[in-house]
Amino acid sequence: MLPVIEAHVQEITEQGVVLALKDGQTWRVERTHIHGEPRPGNAVFISFVASSNADDAQHNFARILLNELIEPTT
Repeated sequence: MLPVIEAHVQEITEQGVVLALKDGQTWRVERTHIHGEPRPGNAVFISFVASSNADDAQHNFARILLNELIEPTT
């Protein structure tokens, strides 16, 4: 299973989207790097993939998303 980091949208600025991680870090990323429409408070999932495993990682990530859509956790 593909490991992911959960962050939450803290704010949206002209410079990008500010993400808050559970450990207290904040990351600013360009809006174009987030698929979908980020809104303050919404979760964003981050995954780092080595280029040699990109295809496998995309398949695993798609499987995770489909499982969430079928059986959402609350």
